Amino acid sequence: MKHKDLVIFEKIIKYANKVIDYSYNFSLENFQNDMKTVEACIFNISLIGEEVGNLDKDIINKYTHIKWKAIKDLRNKIVHDYDSVIVDSIWEIITDDIPQLIIDLHMIIENEK
Repeated sequence: MKHKDLVIFEKIIKYANKVIDYSYNFSLENFQNDMKTVEACIFNISLIGEEVGNLDKDIINKYTHIKWKAIKDLRNKIVHDYDSVIVDSIWEIITDDIPQLIIDLHMIIENEK
């Protein structure tokens, strides 16, 4: 793994952990009603997508089980069409996808050492 990609993975993990921290102990209803938390999470999710766009193609092609394109596409939707972002979908990403992404990136880092 190139050093650049390792740095990117570390940034993605940092942003993902922020999302987990911000939404910790929230229910969907609490999340929906706390726009500061929603916006903080969405912002960090967009940063994750931005970093994915900087990854080397070899890493993306090697680890196809991660939905790199979906991550980047979500970033583009957030940045270019924010009003169409559905909070319920963001909640699903936070509860289902973000924790798995953290696990997967840690495993890739270990695998690439």
